[in-house]
Amino acid sequence: ETFDLEPVDLNSLLALDHECLALMAERLGLSQKAVLHRAMRARLTDRINDQLWDDTLGMYVDRYWDGRRSDRLAASNFYPLLAGIPTAERAERMLVTLLDEAKFWGRYILPTISRGDPAFSDQQYWRGTIWPPPNYLTYQGLRRYRFDAVAGELAARSVDLFLRSWHDYQTCRENYDSRTGEGGGQVYQSWGPLFALTGIEEFIDSTPWDGLRVGTLTPPPASKIKNVVLNGRRWDILLSPDGYRIDVDGKGLLYSTGPLVLRQLVVAAGQISAETLSIEPTSLAVNMLASELHLTIDGQERDVPAQDVRLPAGTHRIRLTRKT
Repeated sequence: ETFDLEPVDLNSLLALDHECLALMAERLGLSQKAVLHRAMRARLTDRINDQLWDDTLGMYVDRYWDGRRSDRLAASNFYPLLAGIPTAERAERMLVTLLDEAKFWGRYILPTISRGDPAFSDQQYWRGTIWPPPNYLTYQGLRRYRFDAVAGELAARSVDLFLRSWHDYQTCRENYDSRTGEGGGQVYQSWGPLFALTGIEEFIDSTPWDGLRVGTLTPPPASKIKNVVLNGRRWDILLSPDGYRIDVDGKGLLYSTGPLVLRQLVVAAGQISAETLSIEPTSLAVNMLASELHLTIDGQERDVPAQDVRLPAGTHRIRLTRKT
C-alpha cells in the first residue's frame, strides 16, 4: 500500500529543506543552486497554501488524492509554522487551535493527535502520546512567528516532562502519555533530549530567520547556563523574572530589569545591535567601558546613560555605540 494523500508535515519539511539549502548555497557562493532551491520552495509554498489550507478549521490539513481534505488534526499539522509558510493572519488562527485544551493544549503537551480524535485514547505510537520531535519542531515554528510567550510555555512543559523521568528514574524516554505525563516506549531514546534542548534554547539559540537570539518572555525562576559557544563567543546567561545577566567571553556585558527577547543580536567592538521584544518597558545596563552610549532606536538617535538604557514595550530595532 502507498499513501493516498498529500501530508502537511512532509511537504512543510521539504519546503524548509529547500529554504535552508538555498541559504547554504548562497553562503558557498553557489548562486545558481540558491536560485533553484528558492524557486522550488516558492512553488511548494504556493501549493501548500492553495491546496492544504482549510479555512473552516483554520489549519493546514492533509489532502486526499481525490480532492477531499482530512479533518483529523495532529501535532505535525503545525509544521508549516517552522517552514514559514502561513501569513501572519493564518498563523494566528493556527495558534487558536494549538491553545484549545479540547484539542492540543493542557497540562501535558503536545499530543500527537487531537484530544478529540477517536485514536487519542490509544496512547500508542502517534496516537495521542507526546513525542519530542513534534514538540521541538512546533517550538521552533512558534519562535519563528514571534509567538514567544507560547513557545516559552511549550518549552517549560516539555522540560518538565523530561525531568520527571530523569529525576525519578534517570531515563530519557521515547514518548509520554498525554493524560498522565508518564514516560513510555524506549527507556533511552536518542531524541529524548529534544525536550531539554527547548529549555536551553529559551536562553540562547541561532536560526536562519532570527540570527543570534537570546532570552525569553517567560523566564523560569533564577536559572543559568554557562559555556555555550555560538558565533565564536562563549556565553553565560542568567534568566529570572526580575531580569537577565548576559556574560560574553567571561565578562558581564548586559543586564536587564525585566524579561525580553533579543533577536539578530550582534556584539562587535564598541557596538551592540539587536531587535528587542518585551511586554513591559525595560531598562538595560550595558558594560562597554563608557558612561554614556549613543542609542539608535527605530531610526531615532540620542545619547543615553550606559547604566540606564530605557526601552519601551513592544518590538524595536536598536544599536548602541560607545561614545569616543
